[in-house]
Amino acid sequence: MTQHKFAKIIMILILIAELYWLFFDFVSEGFWGAVIPFSAVISNCFLLPAVFGKKSNNNSQR
Repeated sequence: MTQHKFAKIIMILILIAELYWLFFDFVSEGFWGAVIPFSAVISNCFLLPAVFGKKSNNNSQR
């Protein structure tokens, strides 16, 4: 349970960092400069929960 909570906190911190990166990239380079970071943020939003979710499921089954 604590490991799952820790993983959730890490995910939230990574998401916040990516949103800051996206915002500053948008300000400095304009719309097209923010398209690639935005796609990276979306892919991480789907990838990270899947990875952490599989790990926590395997641990709970054992």
